[in-house]
Amino acid sequence: MEKKLKTSLKKKLLLLLAIVMVLSVALAGCNGGSSSGSAGGGTAASGGGTAASGGSVSYASQPPFVGDPEEIYYFVTFAGGVDYWSSLYEGFKDAGRQLGVKTAYAGTNEADINEEVALFNDVLATNPTGIYLCPFTGEPFAESLKTAKDQGVPVALYTNPPEDSSLYLAMIDHDNVRDSGVAAEYVGQELGGKGQVAIESTEGQGNHIARVKAFVDYLNEHYPDIEVVGETPTNHDAELGASVAKDFMTAYPDLGYIFCVSSNCALGAATAVQEMGRDTKILTFDTDPGLLEEIKAGNVTAAMQPDAYMFGYMGMLATYIEKHQLMDPMTNQKEEGEYMFGGQVIYPSCRVVTAENADLFNSAIYIERRESKGYEESGSDMKFSGLPGYWTR
Repeated sequence: MEKKLKTSLKKKLLLLLAIVMVLSVALAGCNGGSSSGSAGGGTAASGGGTAASGGSVSYASQPPFVGDPEEIYYFVTFAGGVDYWSSLYEGFKDAGRQLGVKTAYAGTNEADINEEVALFNDVLATNPTGIYLCPFTGEPFAESLKTAKDQGVPVALYTNPPEDSSLYLAMIDHDNVRDSGVAAEYVGQELGGKGQVAIESTEGQGNHIARVKAFVDYLNEHYPDIEVVGETPTNHDAELGASVAKDFMTAYPDLGYIFCVSSNCALGAATAVQEMGRDTKILTFDTDPGLLEEIKAGNVTAAMQPDAYMFGYMGMLATYIEKHQLMDPMTNQKEEGEYMFGGQVIYPSCRVVTAENADLFNSAIYIERRESKGYEESGSDMKFSGLPGYWTR
């Protein structure tokens, strides 16, 4: 009996030893691959970090979505005084902060294309890591964008692209047909399907031209009894916006709505309506703290406003991803020396701002809540732990 028990134990021990040996061989085979996901045990790509090796295992010394602290990404615009850019830069900074890189803002004094091209070239001369550009209009930037690409500085655009989409990595844009359609539907409902509308536009600014066309096209298709009595450029000028609004209301005493493509013009139009004692309503694109107060006071009816933060955030993220080559497209853009994004367009949403929700779009309230210093700080300088994805090195 004792001999049989010893024999049985010996067999079990031998079986256990065999199982352990088989598992050891299997685990060794598994560990022979790359833990980074690269084929054939290759080196893992990282966001500024170097790859380290542990036997046959390759891995990155820092996560790909953590950049080098010396990287700097610029947000460049025309008309630097426009309030809208401040909220957009908050999104740009937030993405930069989360990625662990520096951000900076540069804007021209006026909405002047020559001044903006010169500013872009000045920024490019500093050899930044990447640039997010909002061009006044795209085509004059073609040569500068080619230079940036040749220099290895990726550039994403916020609206108004040049014709050649290979010159920029991606565009974060307004869906002007969708957004202006929402604006036109709002006006159509407000007017009960009939009446007169005048338009204050911006001369030469691509996205504003597209907004006006989409607005008019929608009214013509869906509200044929609403007449667009005229369109006059007021070019971000509040005084001109007031003057043009007075001319429209004088020529058309029953004018129901003035559609403005910028907040400055809407402020001017609101002044004109009050001075003439009319009940003409105003709908505009874009907001600023002054315009929001006019909406809350009932002097401007409503505004179309995207979440500017999202435009900034997505622009920074796309530029970083391109710079760090973090995607592996099925197509061969990379081998052909083209941007991986391939000029794709990303469309954040747009909302109607009324007196009921106006405070949500107040950049001053928003920036204060975030304990932000606005343009004066880089994303890497933000120290408020209540921000999403907050971390420190």
